[in-house]
Amino acid sequence: MLSAVSAHSQPAAEPRGYVAVKGGLNIERAEDDLHGTTAGGGAIAGLTFAEPWAIEAEFWLPGAIRTNPENGRHRDTLFSVGFRRSFGAERFRPHVLVGASIARTEDAFTTCIANRPTPVSPTPQQMLVSCSDPDVVERRQERFVGTSLFPLVGAGVEIALTDRVRLIPDVRVQVWITSVIVRPAIALGIVF
Repeated sequence: MLSAVSAHSQPAAEPRGYVAVKGGLNIERAEDDLHGTTAGGGAIAGLTFAEPWAIEAEFWLPGAIRTNPENGRHRDTLFSVGFRRSFGAERFRPHVLVGASIARTEDAFTTCIANRPTPVSPTPQQMLVSCSDPDVVERRQERFVGTSLFPLVGAGVEIALTDRVRLIPDVRVQVWITSVIVRPAIALGIVF
C-alpha cells in the first residue's frame, strides 16, 4: 500500500519533445527591389534539454515570389536551428527563439536576345533586350541556386488544447545586410 501511495504522489513526467506542422505567410524584402508576400508551410521538431529551454529544428518552404514580367521567380527555402526559451508552466506559455537559418535561394528568369547593329560594327550582333521587344530571336530560361546564412529571432505562444496537443502562433524574422524575411505562422503540435 505504501508503494501505491508513493507512485500516485510523484508528478507526471514533463514532455521532452515536440513535433508540429505549420502554415503562414512569408514576407520578404531584399536588394534590387525584390519584395513580395507568399504563403508558406513547414515542420518543426524540438527537444527540451533543461526546462524551460529547448533546441528546435525547422524546415520552411515558401511560395515563389514573382520578380519581373518575364516570369522571374525567387524563393528562399529555410532550414533553421534555434534555442527556445519558454515562460510559465500553465496552458498558455509564451516563448522567444534565437538561432540561425541556412537559406537555399533559387532565382529563375528569362533573358531575351535580339540581333541589333552596334555603333562599332554594321553587322548585327546578339544583344540582351526586353522580352517585349518585337525582334526577339531567342529566349533563355536562366536558373541560379545559392546558399546564405541568416540570423533568426522569434516570439510566440504555446496554447495547450489537450495534454498533448498544442496550438502555436508565432512570428519569426530573418535579417541580414540587405534582406529581411518575416514569417507570421500558426502551428499545430504534439508533445511527447
